[in-house]
Amino acid sequence: VVVSDQFRSQLSKINASDAFEVLVGSGGASCADGDLTGAGFAFMRAVTVARSGLLYVADTDNSRLRVVDLRSGQVNTLLAPNLNSPSGVALYPDESKAVV
Repeated sequence: VVVSDQFRSQLSKINASDAFEVLVGSGGASCADGDLTGAGFAFMRAVTVARSGLLYVADTDNSRLRVVDLRSGQVNTLLAPNLNSPSGVALYPDESKAVV
């Protein structure tokens, strides 16, 4: 299970011991692409996990759609900045498009 922590601006997973493990996010509100620990988000409201393992994030206060690649360890912006505070994200069944 992947959890969006809006106030810490981090994505975490719940591990087998029911503890939270931080996956991505610098821990403070910002807007930065980059590696998993340096990437910045601001009040994320939604995350969707693709079959490919990519995480699609509605980065609400930054008005962006972000993608997290845990394999490469990188966070990138897909759409910005005219999304008007996205609060959800879903993928088409074939994962060819994202709906924000």
